[in-house]
Amino acid sequence: MYIPNYFRQEDLQEAATLVKKNEFGTLVASVSGNLQAVHIPFMLKEENSEWVLYAHFSAANSLINVLEKNEEALVIFQGGHAYVSSSWYKHVSVPTWNYSAVHCYGKLEKLNKEATIELLQQTMNHYEAMQQNGMQWETLSEKLKENLMKEMVAFKMVVKKIEAKAKLSQNKSEEDFHSVVNHLQQGDTQAQTVANDMKKLKL
Repeated sequence: MYIPNYFRQEDLQEAATLVKKNEFGTLVASVSGNLQAVHIPFMLKEENSEWVLYAHFSAANSLINVLEKNEEALVIFQGGHAYVSSSWYKHVSVPTWNYSAVHCYGKLEKLNKEATIELLQQTMNHYEAMQQNGMQWETLSEKLKENLMKEMVAFKMVVKKIEAKAKLSQNKSEEDFHSVVNHLQQGDTQAQTVANDMKKLKL
């Protein structure tokens, strides 16, 4: 990912926060010379001072070849993003787009049966905890669990390279910066998210 120095996110804790708040990522890898992508939720854990991403997808997905060969892949996480009009600047300029993103690189490793069950249990219990009458892994029938295990493949990625970018008008004057924040605060939810991210830079 192209990252000018003034947009580079050096704080990995902030990058981890972005990933955890936007865990529905995009996995990209090469399959037989062709790029393939899948959009799936990830669970980020810190193990032995390393980032480890856990996820699963359909066993019918062609990306299973990447798992079997333990090849490198890229996972993209997108944070808040919003259009920035040049009319918000004091000087004449061009419009742009403010956003935050994290790219994670590493090799995919297929999980064994025990680790797969543990991941599915943690994933379901995590998301269903937000529901009033959420389902729990423990309440599912053994037959349903067996079918799920046949239809999906779980994996992990030990992240070997992290690229984090926060393009939030850091290269603008104080006056233009605050003008962008004020305009974004009047926008939709995405725009307000970007405005809040920008305000954190000035804390």
